[in-house]
Amino acid sequence: MDPRGKTYPQGQDLPPEQEPGSFRLSELLQARRDAILGEWEHAVRELRPAKSLPHPALMDHIPDLLTQIAVMADQLASGRTPTIPHQTAESHAYERLEVGYDLTEVVAEYAVLRDTILHHLAKEQPSALQEELRFVHRAIDRAVSASVERYTKARERTLAGLNRIATVSFESRSLEELLDRLLRVFIETTPAADTAVILLREGARLRVRATAGLEEELQQGFSLAIGEGFAGRIAAEHRPLQLRSAATDPQVKSPVIHQRGVKALYGVPLMEQGELVGVAHMGSLTAHEFSHEDQRLFEVLARRATSAITYHMLRQQLEQKNALLTAMVDQLPAGVILAEAPSGRLLLGNEQAAKIWRHPLIRSGCIEQYRAWKGFHPEDGRPLEPGDWALARALVHGEIVLDQEVRILRGDGTWGVILNNAAPVRDAEGHIIAGIVAFVDITELRQAVQSRDDVLAVVSHDLRSPLGAILLNATTLLRGAEPGEAGARLRRKCGLIVRSAERMSRLIDDLVDLASIRGGQLSITLRPEPVPELVHEAVYSFEATAEERKVHLETRLGADAEGGPETARLTIRCDRDRILQVFSNLIGNALQVTPPGGRITVQVEARPDEVVFSITDTGPGIAPEELPHLFKRYWRSSKAEYKGHGLGLAIAQGLVEAHGGRIGVESQPGRGSTFFFTLPRTPAETAA
Repeated sequence: MDPRGKTYPQGQDLPPEQEPGSFRLSELLQARRDAILGEWEHAVRELRPAKSLPHPALMDHIPDLLTQIAVMADQLASGRTPTIPHQTAESHAYERLEVGYDLTEVVAEYAVLRDTILHHLAKEQPSALQEELRFVHRAIDRAVSASVERYTKARERTLAGLNRIATVSFESRSLEELLDRLLRVFIETTPAADTAVILLREGARLRVRATAGLEEELQQGFSLAIGEGFAGRIAAEHRPLQLRSAATDPQVKSPVIHQRGVKALYGVPLMEQGELVGVAHMGSLTAHEFSHEDQRLFEVLARRATSAITYHMLRQQLEQKNALLTAMVDQLPAGVILAEAPSGRLLLGNEQAAKIWRHPLIRSGCIEQYRAWKGFHPEDGRPLEPGDWALARALVHGEIVLDQEVRILRGDGTWGVILNNAAPVRDAEGHIIAGIVAFVDITELRQAVQSRDDVLAVVSHDLRSPLGAILLNATTLLRGAEPGEAGARLRRKCGLIVRSAERMSRLIDDLVDLASIRGGQLSITLRPEPVPELVHEAVYSFEATAEERKVHLETRLGADAEGGPETARLTIRCDRDRILQVFSNLIGNALQVTPPGGRITVQVEARPDEVVFSITDTGPGIAPEELPHLFKRYWRSSKAEYKGHGLGLAIAQGLVEAHGGRIGVESQPGRGSTFFFTLPRTPAETAA
């Protein structure tokens, strides 16, 4: 306490020999403390890292430094050795280092503090304070020197530790290796530390994953719940904790720590973007507490280590998922290829893909490089352009491509046929991030189908002559049967033979037509045909059957879609017999599925470039999954209630397409079906 009864901060009293005039400096600094700090804060806000700091972080240890500068000035004035504020300067240096200050900015803060102090002292009697001002300068210089020294040491030590963490993060090949090497960095960077442990979160528990000096914890698989014990409390509260005698503290649940006699124990939470990753702690066998410098350094290193741990954990998870995906994909009987979007670079291909192509997977770097895959259109043999592949269409346009048939030239020089199915892979926002294609080898299937078609074509041709003879003779016997019971029996048997022969003949005709369509040898003769007569003839041939089944069969000839001539006066160029064959198939199928009391409507619509013929029934409708297969050869629905050989619709499609038209179907279960086909209108027909 000074002669005036004043007790100075930090418990430091001025000696009795201090001149009375010297008390004024300390008193002035204390009296103007708030004003000095306010002006200082306003001025240092111009420094780059200070602009975004909140008030508490910016002020940091500056109020303590101001008080200690006043004490140092008084000590210097009295001729005593000043008490250098090493701890305050050290803490201030660490805080500033952590928030991104460089050395010049730390010194600049002290310069602003000096200017602010001098500004306030100058408001008093400058001449009376000249001697005291000398001591203020010397005190601030000593504080700056201490802070710079501590800053430099802390920065060098911290940077050395951070550099080592960056190195081990880059060099480590697994998470386990990374954790072990991180602990060595912690121990070697902090001489007072004898033990170190990293626990990682597994759901609601923390499990020891790496140890140094406490290896038994790892061997025993030590774990505890979040909120339990020392490490659990750190995890629950998300803040550092320190114990002075861990071996005897009840908060410590690890028997190994008790057995080793660990004294000081300091732990920090490992946080990444607000999420708990785990806990790290270090212990000393000799010291009861870690220095502030050691604590701050451990926190800084732990934060950097958390980023490395998170990266390796994510990489490990990704590698595990990739290994699982690769194993699953390799077991698939189909070839599978995954490519990134939008480039088309191939990321993954399974073993089956290489087997089907009979060469190693071509690592195409972009869609244009898909030319290396030798694919051809099966219809005309044209090379498949890069953008035509199902995978490219999925990547670029987001298409879901089903049943794309491609003829391929394999790696061993042989030809094959594959069936591609591709789809885009989208992220949570719906953006295409990849594309996947699965394909199967249908070469043998296509060869078998071709062989079957060839055999059927030969057989059907060779059967025509004997079948014609059977039909002729059976018809002759039927006509010549005598009256009476014997003649009736002969007529019944001959009628059965005739009907069977006619069905056989129709089947042979279908097989011949199908072979002609497949071989591109179908012959059609185009003549102008009145549309109404064509439709009425097709309907007339089924009127008796419809009446017998109590199905209403009607015809609608509408007006031109453009308001032109009615279809009643319309003519079109076509092969009459072939189009009647199409009508026969579609109307016959409709009669098969329409229940008694139902309705079948045959409708005509004239459009500018085409005429649309449609047959609508009130039957049960067709399931959506069956629609894509209706026009395939030999395909029959498993739900069909009538028998057939699966050729009618395929032949109808071939006949319509041979005329330059198209055929399709619209249907909903329970609401009936509409089969339609179009025939193009020539300019003369349009003008008519």
